[in-house]
Amino acid sequence: MKKKHILTKILLCFLMAVLFIPSTSQTANAAINKKKPTKATLTSVKSTSYNKVSLKWKKSKNITSYAVYYKASNSKKWVKIANVSSKKTGYTHKSSKKYPLKQGKTYQYRIRGYNKKAKGSKKWGKYSSIKKVKIPKKAAAKPTEAPKPTVKPTEVPKPTAAPKPTVTPKPTAVPKPTAAPKPTVTPIPKPTAMPKPTAIPKPTAIPQPTKPVQPAKPTATPIPKPTAIPKPTEAPKPTAVPQPTKAPQPTATPKPTATPRPTAIPAPTATPKPVKVSSITLNQSSLTLTSKGQTASLTATVNPGNAENKSITWSSSNTSVVTVNANGTVTAVANGTADITATAADGSGVSAKCSVTVRVPDNISETITLAGGKSKKIGPTSSKCPNIQDFSKVSFELQGDGFTFNNLGFDYESNYASVTIKALRRGSGIVIAKYNGTVVKKYIINVTSDWQEYLGYDSWLKSVENQIWTNNMTLKDKLDAAQNYIKTHFKYKNGAPQYVYAYAEGIADCFTASHFFGDFAKDAGAQVKYVSTHTGNMYDYIADAVSDGGHVFNRVLLNGQWVNYDAQPPLS
Repeated sequence: MKKKHILTKILLCFLMAVLFIPSTSQTANAAINKKKPTKATLTSVKSTSYNKVSLKWKKSKNITSYAVYYKASNSKKWVKIANVSSKKTGYTHKSSKKYPLKQGKTYQYRIRGYNKKAKGSKKWGKYSSIKKVKIPKKAAAKPTEAPKPTVKPTEVPKPTAAPKPTVTPKPTAVPKPTAAPKPTVTPIPKPTAMPKPTAIPKPTAIPQPTKPVQPAKPTATPIPKPTAIPKPTEAPKPTAVPQPTKAPQPTATPKPTATPRPTAIPAPTATPKPVKVSSITLNQSSLTLTSKGQTASLTATVNPGNAENKSITWSSSNTSVVTVNANGTVTAVANGTADITATAADGSGVSAKCSVTVRVPDNISETITLAGGKSKKIGPTSSKCPNIQDFSKVSFELQGDGFTFNNLGFDYESNYASVTIKALRRGSGIVIAKYNGTVVKKYIINVTSDWQEYLGYDSWLKSVENQIWTNNMTLKDKLDAAQNYIKTHFKYKNGAPQYVYAYAEGIADCFTASHFFGDFAKDAGAQVKYVSTHTGNMYDYIADAVSDGGHVFNRVLLNGQWVNYDAQPPLS
């Protein structure tokens, strides 16, 4: 009789539940209006295995569904992966070809509500905050599968989903739409299972369902009382067994694999540090000395830089011509040639050579002192240089930046060769007379004062350059401008005075015009020569060309070719 009474109560509860379903859904539908959905609140995102991510959220108002989005942390594009009914407060993202989850990679999730009854921009609510989750590796997921047989396979994951109500208890006012209808419907096919959930409305019946704990789990979602059901939620503790999944940390023990450092012990094999010299480079490959006792320093660079023994031994092939000390200092002894050799002292046999030529003048040097504007003719004579047989082979070399020469020229006579030096401004320099390339005479020139006329010419030259040249001009542009200036600003006069006077008078012949142009070209940075039509030869100094007679003009080296420039003003 008692059993019959209980059965009657169960049937009544079942009928009430069936009647309650449409009423609650109607109430829920009535609650949804045309307002904009409230901002979605995503409460948790966690990976339940290597290919699954579980999402939970709080229920939003004024919605008909939720849209779920995800993206990889290194991606800028969000992807919509699901539309979830408004009745649900959770979703499980399972990896697929379309929406993959890669092991060990971090992903971001967010949701927002949708109200199909609203219009325009009101249909969509604001996005929830973004939550991240890192997907574990497959090996870590295996232990999570083991608990399945211990708690009746696949059933345990469902209670893990039960945490959803652990958050939902807050909206206790929401019991009307309680997502519970779904679990109550699923058992309907088997009325035998139905009594179990129906027993929940009355705690008196609860003792019976407590035996089949598993179905009680879904009914736990609607009714706060079954919060006692968290006991099964404690069952997730076995799901916490994934802690052993941290055990893969021992897999990180590959650090011991770093023990190959002992393999670095071959360092002792590096002990053959005795690195030999492979090459030697000298700062000079050839050297010319022009006086007895003159010295020059040679330096040797040893390669490689980590050679164990970088010591160098120095030697001369002919010590009667030149000697060398242990520091590489070379000293001239007498006219002749010899090789200075630098050899590695480590036994490698590596060496490098410098060819040294000693050309000592036949007589002592001569010192000449001049005041600015003064000139002097100098040159070797047959009496002092009896070895000179052809004075046409005599040449003069000028050295010194501060000292300037003017009207340098050759005067070949029967017994001497000469050149006229003119002091322009305070300074000093050297003139070396050579015969067939061998030094025969050295003149040391000292200028004690400035030649004011020259300073005036030099100042005029710089002022014209500032007028006719600009920074963006090419070398050819500057040369063309200089030639044009001379042709248009000067009048031709045969036998015009020296250039330092001619510039002020505005007159020039071929001699002064070529001198003007030569100085302009040198200031422009060009290599310039003087040419006489009498011989056609090119000369380094104006006087050389003039001494041969005939018309004088210039040649400039442009792009590897000598180009003619004739700045002589047109004949009137």
